[in-house]
Amino acid sequence: MIVYCCRDLIFATKIAATARAAGVPTRPARDVDALTNRLQCVDDGRPNDPVTGVVVDLDHDDALTLITEAKSFDAALTVIAFGSHVAVDRLEAARKGGADTVLPRSRFSAELPQWLDRLDQT
Repeated sequence: MIVYCCRDLIFATKIAATARAAGVPTRPARDVDALTNRLQCVDDGRPNDPVTGVVVDLDHDDALTLITEAKSFDAALTVIAFGSHVAVDRLEAARKGGADTVLPRSRFSAELPQWLDRLDQT
């Protein structure tokens, strides 16, 4: 299962719809607590599938904390971060914060099915 952390409802819907069409299980995490629950395979008190990857929108207020939380839970967990190509500082902070792959939003969007497939295979 892939967890995505994205506050932009339109983009979150795009991730969910693309994943559904590809048969890739995904779940949203709106904040750090929700991400922690998903990583611990608990969803509203019910068990869920193990997380194979995390996607973080760098426009999220807690983006760097989300990356850190995912990596501290499991350093081998693949984290992909994406954001505006002009937000150079945020993209670099995500790299330094432990994201495995950092992409401009346009590239992530264009290659979304491939990225979801890669995360689902890890």
